[in-house]
Amino acid sequence: MFRQAKKHRYSFTIFLFGMITGASLFLFLYSQKIDSLYLERDAIYFANNQKYKRILKLEQEITKLSQQKSPQTAHQPETIKKIIVEVDSEQRFGTEMIKAQVESLLEPFLDKSMDWVSNNPQLVESVLLKKPIPIDEESSQTVQVYVKYLSFHQQTLKIWVSTEEVSNNNMTIPQK
Repeated sequence: MFRQAKKHRYSFTIFLFGMITGASLFLFLYSQKIDSLYLERDAIYFANNQKYKRILKLEQEITKLSQQKSPQTAHQPETIKKIIVEVDSEQRFGTEMIKAQVESLLEPFLDKSMDWVSNNPQLVESVLLKKPIPIDEESSQTVQVYVKYLSFHQQTLKIWVSTEEVSNNNMTIPQK
């Protein structure tokens, strides 16, 4: 057996030389791509760790906020502390006066439960439909106010209203 190895020593040497040459050629051709893949993997691991830390931080903030709010909200329902009115009117003048008068008409809803008002939005509409609102101080022009939208956010009732001009005999004049 040792004799056969001496006989094929040259073939064995050529085979080993071919293997080493092929491996080095493979590394030369693909080493840059493999290195870039390793760098990309490291960057993804780093980004993943940063996102995980951010998630943990946000979860801690959520638990803090829920612990702070839970004693207050368990005993007290949210109430309306502020009313904001947005007027959608084709008239150039008088929108600020309409806004102020609508806010004064809706003052009875202050310190009321937001759930109560959101479950009964027709109450807001009925308060506004009862009375035409004068645009000027002489009450020569009046408008009828209609509720478009109601929004509740952090103890604030925001209401969007549209207006139609009312003639002297309480007939509405549609805006063009």
